[in-house]
Amino acid sequence: MKRHDGTVHHVAAADRGQTLAAFLRAHTPGASWSRVQKLIRSRHVLVHGNVCTDAARRLKEGGRW
Repeated sequence: MKRHDGTVHHVAAADRGQTLAAFLRAHTPGASWSRVQKLIRSRHVLVHGNVCTDAARRLKEGGRW
């Protein structure tokens, strides 16, 4: 996953099945649910190079977010 600030995350086995929003909140220190939702809705999150606006999208192991 690549965020607007250029941060790239890779999905580990422990993260598999989490929603995109839950994953981002867990990997963004101090981020609130509303901040994470806003990042996603504002088209600032890329999944495999494509904009993802689905906060409920389930992650797959080995994915690049």
